[in-house]
Amino acid sequence: KAEKKVKSLAEYQGDCFVLRDGHWIAMSTSDLVPGDVVEVTENLQMPCDAAILSGEVVADESSLTGESMPIRKFPMPDDSTPYRSQGASKNNTLFAGTTVLTATPIDPDKQVTALVTATGTSTDKGKLVQKILFPSEVSFVFNEHLKGVICILLLWGIVCFGLSLWLMGRGDINSWFYGLFVISQVMSPLLP
Repeated sequence: KAEKKVKSLAEYQGDCFVLRDGHWIAMSTSDLVPGDVVEVTENLQMPCDAAILSGEVVADESSLTGESMPIRKFPMPDDSTPYRSQGASKNNTLFAGTTVLTATPIDPDKQVTALVTATGTSTDKGKLVQKILFPSEVSFVFNEHLKGVICILLLWGIVCFGLSLWLMGRGDINSWFYGLFVISQVMSPLLP
């Protein structure tokens, strides 16, 4: 039930305008693919990771980072710098799950556009939800070493049991009780 709730929080479907074959068409955000050019408008919840091509954007990233201050985003520079969603290009990227507060075009006759770079679980938000739903298994070093420690203690208990029988008399009942007492002290039930 909890996994379904997390999955429903991660999914978002709405409508947006996409530039395909030279025409702006309205389509569902679930049909977006990397390489699409989308129109960025105010109060748009980003369904994908996208690089801003034109215009300036102020985005609320509090749902991803917890940062309460809106972040100003700028269009990609016209140079040969390779694009990476993290690092230097972070100020040019709109992340999935963030809300666009304002979208200001540079030219009043044009709209603010962005290029879709990742959708679904390839987005930063998708990777975060995937880690929540399917966490990686953690191997504790203590659990790996515990088997060796118990084997060493068991061998030491056997040695102490043998020494108590040999030193206190081989047939005496007291030596057997003392030997069992030594083993119970070495292999304490409180050890695990």
